[in-house]
Amino acid sequence: MARNPETGTGLSGRVAIITGAADGIGEATAQLFAAAGAKVVAVDRDGEKLRAAHAGAAEILCLEQDVSTPDSAQRILEYTTRHHNSLDILVNNAGVSGERLPIAELPDAVWDGVMGINIGAMFRLTRAAIPLLRLSRGGRVINLSSSLGLFAVEAMSPYITSKHAIIGFTRSLALEIGRDGITANYIIPGMILTGQTRGYPQARLNQIVGDIALGRLGMPLDIAKIALFLASEDAAYVTGQGIVCDGGWTVKL
Repeated sequence: MARNPETGTGLSGRVAIITGAADGIGEATAQLFAAAGAKVVAVDRDGEKLRAAHAGAAEILCLEQDVSTPDSAQRILEYTTRHHNSLDILVNNAGVSGERLPIAELPDAVWDGVMGINIGAMFRLTRAAIPLLRLSRGGRVINLSSSLGLFAVEAMSPYITSKHAIIGFTRSLALEIGRDGITANYIIPGMILTGQTRGYPQARLNQIVGDIALGRLGMPLDIAKIALFLASEDAAYVTGQGIVCDGGWTVKL
């Protein structure tokens, strides 16, 4: 089903919500899903950037929405059902890294801001989407974690905690919705070349590449292809699982 998305039949007729879709992994996933035949609702708080990213894509509807606001889940689902009257796939991709600060110096606002978007918004949107996904012919929830959901580094505790939490949340979700025919899985990207990582000093990027088995940074499309697999019939018997897509970065950790 997903082996040849260029035909437009891979996700034909399926409706997908993708958050954080203005750039990077979310942008690539929205475009790949649309190429595979899905009707995509692309969500991001940066409406101008979102619309520019998907200009001319007839199968992608753009919704400017900050997922961290209390009523965002309701707004996203109302918009989706108003235009498509159904939902088959939810890709929770929106996330922020926050300031790099040691725990002893970490303000509540930084902690709450990162956790509110990375796991709080994911929880609320998923919870609200379950009734619609139960009506689907095989609903899919795909959550984006991170390689930092597997280990830790200093001064990034809110981000790392949230990415660990996504793994536990997804596994719990898979147990609770499996009998409804809905799968729930997570992706663990490695170092992906996005707007954020392009700002890293070149010396740091070179060091990271030196630690990656395949010798290159990942591209957003690398992750989008994993999401497409998990959204497809090929992954109908896969649930509660994580796929690491990092070029071998974490092999030796």
